[in-house]
Order: sequence, then structure tokens, then C-alpha cells
Amino acid sequence: MAAVRLGLARERRTGDWEGPGVPGDEEAELQLKRLAEITAELPARDETVRARLAARLGQPDVPGFGVEEQLARHREFMAISDATNELTDLTGNSVPDGPETITRWRQMAAALVVRARAFGQPVNLALALSAAAQVELAADDISAAMELLEEEYRQVAGVAGGPAARQAIMALTLMAKIQLGTLKDFPGALDSAVKAIELIERDRYRISAPFQQAALLAPHAALFTTAIYAAWKGDAADSSTDRTDYDLMLQLMELSKARASIRRLFLTAVGRNPQLDQQLAELNDKIHRLDPLSGAADSAEDQQQRRQQARRSQQPLRRERLRLWDRRAIGGGNPAAVVPPVTVTGLRAALEPDEAVISYYWLNQQVLLIVTITADAIVVERKLIGEDQRALLERLTAALGSLTGSNRSLDEAFIKPLAPVLMPVDGLHLLEGKQRLIVSPHRLLHWYPFAALPYQGQPLVRSFALRYAPNLTSLLAPRADPGTPRAAALAVSKFPGRPELGPLKGACQAAKKIISIYAEAGIPSELMTEPTRGQVLAAMRDGTLARTWCLHLDTHGHSLMDELSRNAPLESVLELADNSVDGYEIATADLACEVIVLTACYAGQRAISGRGLAEQPGDELFGLSAAFLDARCASVLAPAWPADDDAISPIITMFHRNLANGAPADIALAQAQRAFLDTADFEKPAYYWAPLVLTAIGRPRSIAVSTNAP
Repeated sequence: MAAVRLGLARERRTGDWEGPGVPGDEEAELQLKRLAEITAELPARDETVRARLAARLGQPDVPGFGVEEQLARHREFMAISDATNELTDLTGNSVPDGPETITRWRQMAAALVVRARAFGQPVNLALALSAAAQVELAADDISAAMELLEEEYRQVAGVAGGPAARQAIMALTLMAKIQLGTLKDFPGALDSAVKAIELIERDRYRISAPFQQAALLAPHAALFTTAIYAAWKGDAADSSTDRTDYDLMLQLMELSKARASIRRLFLTAVGRNPQLDQQLAELNDKIHRLDPLSGAADSAEDQQQRRQQARRSQQPLRRERLRLWDRRAIGGGNPAAVVPPVTVTGLRAALEPDEAVISYYWLNQQVLLIVTITADAIVVERKLIGEDQRALLERLTAALGSLTGSNRSLDEAFIKPLAPVLMPVDGLHLLEGKQRLIVSPHRLLHWYPFAALPYQGQPLVRSFALRYAPNLTSLLAPRADPGTPRAAALAVSKFPGRPELGPLKGACQAAKKIISIYAEAGIPSELMTEPTRGQVLAAMRDGTLARTWCLHLDTHGHSLMDELSRNAPLESVLELADNSVDGYEIATADLACEVIVLTACYAGQRAISGRGLAEQPGDELFGLSAAFLDARCASVLAPAWPADDDAISPIITMFHRNLANGAPADIALAQAQRAFLDTADFEKPAYYWAPLVLTAIGRPRSIAVSTNAP
């Protein structure tokens, strides 16, 4: 039985052994007899379990063996596995010292494959074929290696279960690497890579949490890059710069960016589970009740100890919350829902004549693909990034991630030197006459302040209204209707018991001024000052803070900057008068606002590292901004670093005035930034005016547009 074989396989790896690769026969026989006796008493339903385990190994469903037959098959299975491991170790850890070594390895490989064929287990045979292919690669016989890899893939291609799929992916990945790098067979490399990616995608969305879906891509990042490069190279080899058949390349780029958060906007809801929602709400309350408060006389050391104790007490509750959140995510949507494929035709249809898109994709750390798209053209070009320029980009992200005070040297030290490699060359002419620019960065580029990028001697924002698209799929996503124009503002200036949170002296006054702007425009509005956690949760439920055209939030927040929220992004929080609300609670609120304005420091940053990775494999949305987008808000305006309040405050105020007067969010922001630059009595560095990032799903709408507009 498969269950018996699995149990003995585990025993083989940990126990003591007698003889050449065979366990102690007496002990093994006793185990098998005991298992056979137990099995005979099991109900018929356990036969289904046996069949499922057999299928996972690629073993056809055959009648159960007797004890002697099971023991014999186990011996043979382990002998083949040992021989496979030995051959793999030889080729992986040593260099052949002459033809005699290659001959010996080939003899071992041939004997191994014959033995595995006779055994008849597909995954076992695939592993033997893989080891034999490695021998041929060591012998520089590429043709023979490819034949073995082809057969390896065929052996497991139609076999159910994770082990078979993983073996097929590994075979295809190596084939694609050889076809691309050695054979220069771009169509062949693309075909192999796409087959492997289809297997990866088959199971990706069975995982619920976005960061887990992104992590699933980590071991396959090079495979996606191979496919994208092969697709681009195959198209570019015989085409002009205005060709339109880049669809497969764009779709592969989108898949490798993860985009689970955006994908959920396309899913068909199947109803909520009130009991599960209630459990989550109760857990959230328990977690937040444990948040530490400090007395006025507490030392910094006492405060730190109190926070550490609270974290320890909260850990089991946070783990349980994550488990329930995953259950909610799995049950709250249709995993079979179709996301529209990104195509050149579809993207062009989504763009207005005055819009252009610049999308970036890193093929490796020093090779960048830049895709420029308008309503009537597309240009794809490759940029080579020097080591010094790459190091400069890495230093920029480090500087912005640790920025706590003024840094007026950003322009000369980072922004200007990187501009030549970030601006398209072949596609530059497509920007002529455009008014709005959509930037879709990749990895580290999410932290580059594109609004300040030099263009025709001026910051880019002088020529274009900028907005950031998390990925190209977001341009096709449906948008919630915010309904009748309405505005709301929330402000917190005092945080008693949390001395680490400094007071925000002007927050309430600024919120009142913003509300008055909408009142002057005849737009109804709500104002909440110094609200408690309970009041905010109630306001999210009763609609006070939901479905507004603009929701302004002026308070402290934590988004991706501490280790807790960096490794579990929905742990990001907004601070309130007595406690906080976190990303879990925001994401489930179904706010559906047109524009969210966050003043919390760093709230506009995207996760580019975390969970033990120096660089995330995908571009998934994490942090406070992501929580609001998950709550079906259409766009989020937030600072990427803690800039000077005397500069940011008037820009945000002017943004609201422009928005209330009918400008879409991207144009409202550009107008506010240009006005600030125009009125400055000296040239203002980007540090003061460029931290604000507008992340948008689709095209921002004007407050004057009919609520029935698409």
C-alpha cells in the first residue's frame, strides 16, 4: 500500500540500517504485519485515502500487495532512490576528470534508468531521467540531455499530485534555460517555459494570502524571466518598434508581478460568513486590548519592555487571526473567476488619447525592459544598467526607507543620475502631446520619485499628471461607484499613553479646513476629530466613512516600516485616540471610496523586501495603501517618506480644492504640485514636494461625472 511505503520511506531516512541499503528485515516485517492487521480492520473509506496517496506518488491504483511484496517493492524503491541521489551528487559536486569518468557515469545512469523503468513509478523514473540528463550536460552532449529531459517531462505530464507537477516544472525549467542560453532557440525556450508556468499557475490561487502567493513565485523567478525575455526576443528579432503582438510577453510580465490583490477585484463574491466575521472581530478586539499604554513617568526602557510583553501575548492571537483570515479569503470569492488577459488591444482601449503608460520590468538586476504604450502604439526596449547605477538605486531605497529628517540632496545624489536609464529612448516620441502619464514600476523602482524625474529640463510633473498603476491588470479592473458626491475627514492629534507617537498639533485644524473646502463646493461632508477605535469601527460599518468621494485621514500610522508589518503586511495600522485599527479591519470594511488621502509617514511605500527576502519576487500590494485598495477604494494618495509638513500640508490642501472643483485625482495632484513649485521663492528640492504617491485602479474620475458613468 502507498501509505505503508510512505511510512517506510520516512523510516529509511532517520533510522539505523543493516546491510547495503536495506533496513533491518525483522523489524520491517513486524511493522508491515502490524500495519497489515490494522489495515484489514479499517472501513472501506480508507481505501480512498490509500488511492489518493498512491496518486500523489504517480503510482497507478493497483490491488494491495502482500507483506512480502510490499517489502520487496520498498527495497527496490529505496535502492533506485539511493542510486539517483548518488548520481546527482556526483554530477553536482564534482568535475569529470576525463573520458573514463564520463563513461562510468553514463553506465550508472543507463542502469539506473532501466531499473526505474522496470519499477514503473512515474515520479521515480522522472528523477532517474533527470540524473541521467545531468550526466549528459557534464559530458557537454546537449542533444542527449534534451532528449532525456523531454522524456522526464512526458513521464509526469499527465500524473496527478504535487510531486509529479514539481518534477515536470523542474524538467521544463532546465529545458528552457538550455534552449535560451545555449541553443538560442527562443521559440523553444518560450514553449518550455510557458508549459511550466501553466503548471505553477494551476495551483497558485489555491493559496489565499497575497504574500503567500508572491512567495510561491520565489523559486521560479528565473523561469518567468526566461519566458519574458524569449517572448520579447522572438518578437523583436523580426519586427519594427510599433508592432502590436506583444500580448504573451505582457501577460507573463503580469503573472510574475503576482497581482493577487488586484485579481480579487475581478472575483465573483459568493456571500460572507457572518459567524467567521464575528470570530475575526472578536479576535481583533482581543489583540488590540493587549496593546500597551504607558504612564507619563515611564522610562524608555519600561515602554520597550511593555511593548515586547504585549507582542508576546498577542502572538497566538495573531496566528489564529491569520488562519481565520485565510479561511475567509478562500470562502469569499470564486477561485475559477477569469481575470481579463492583458493584451495590447485591451490596454489601448483602456487609454484615452491624452494618456501614456510606461511599464518597467527587471530581466535581471542590470537589464531593464521598458514598455511605452499609448492608445495607438507600443514600443518595447531594453536598457542596460551599470553596476554603479544599480548601486545608486539600492542606496536610494535605503535612504528613503530610513529617512527621518530633511534630505535636500536627493535630486543631485539619486534622482538626476538615474533619469537617463529610466526614461525611454525608442518610445520617447510616444509621450509627445500627452497630458497624463501612468507609471507601472517593478521592484526597487516603486521607491523612485518619478514626479521629480528630469524631463525636458523640468521635473516630469511639469509635463504630465502622474499616477502609479500597481500593474497593467489594474488598468482593466472594475471600479466601485462612490455614489453621490460626499466627503469625510478624520483627524487625531493626541495619543495618550503612547509617548512614542508625537502629537499632531495641526491635524484637527487642517481637517476642518478640508471639510470647509467641500462645503464651499456644495458637497456634503463629515468630520471626526479625536475618534476612538470603537467610533471608527462603527463609522466604517454604518457608512459614515464608506462610499465617500474623498476620505481624508490625518493621523499617525505604521506601514511596512517595522518588522511586524513588513512580514505580515495587514498588521499595518492607523493610530486613533485610544488605540488603532489595522489592515485586517480596513480591508474588510468595503469602503469603496473614490479617493483616500493618508498623511501617515511612509504610508505610500510599497513592499520591496521582507519575509527574509532582500527583494520580493513579485510586486504584490502590501501595507496601508493595499488595505484600502483591498476595501475597493479606487485610489490612494499617501507620502512615501516623512517630508516637511510646511510643504506637504499646502499641497494636500490644494489637492482637495482641485478635487472639489472637479479635477480627477491625478490632475488635481499635478496642479497642486505645480502651484507649490510656482510659488516657491527658491528652487525646492524633491524632498519637499515629491513624496506624495497616487496609486490608482483604472482611470480617476471627476467629482462632476455622473454616478452612472462606467
